[in-house]
Amino acid sequence: MFGRGWMLAFLLGGAVLPYALSSKSSVREALTAPLSVFNKADDKKGDAKPATGEQANDHLAAGTSPHPASPKSTVPQPRSAGELPFIPFEQALSWRVSPAWVMGTWPRVTTTLPELELQGYRVSLVSGTAESDIAGSLTYYFDGKQSLQRLTFNGSTGDAKRLVQFLISQHRFQRRLGEDPSTYLYQVEQDDKALSELKIKAASIVRAGSPLARFEVTLEMRRPEE
Repeated sequence: MFGRGWMLAFLLGGAVLPYALSSKSSVREALTAPLSVFNKADDKKGDAKPATGEQANDHLAAGTSPHPASPKSTVPQPRSAGELPFIPFEQALSWRVSPAWVMGTWPRVTTTLPELELQGYRVSLVSGTAESDIAGSLTYYFDGKQSLQRLTFNGSTGDAKRLVQFLISQHRFQRRLGEDPSTYLYQVEQDDKALSELKIKAASIVRAGSPLARFEVTLEMRRPEE
């Protein structure tokens, strides 16, 4: 009798053990699968690594980038009602933006922002997960003809070279010497006045564990007169 009970327990243990091991493997795969997808997504952002220290400062001062990024042509849409989409800033910072595009792209838009004769639309912009991407608050201002006349952005980035290069090449920004030596200043002038302005300043506290927030970015753009 004891022999039969011992043999039954042995057989049951042999059947349960492989299942337990298989279950652990499945749990481990379920936990690590999202990380592997995230890592692959980061790998596709490009192989270019941002310059650091004096090299980054040299590129910012010159308004150039050793690895210029090509604008993307597709606009990602929100994946759920509460999830922010990744919108490349090359598309978001464009005079072709319309109120319909704003409302159809972001899951949350603040519209109670009237300013003189302009209507404001405020959104949370996250352009991606690379150090050269930006994240912060973006506000569009449209006139009565639904034409974009002004936009403002306040946020952060880990590497400002890509943003600077884009604004120089697409919106005619130029480097200017400001009164604050800790701030990089770029402007678009019209009639000897600053029409648009970009300010880049190192964060008050730069943390090694927060590489996406090394610089504070303040941008104000006004539509040039045609």
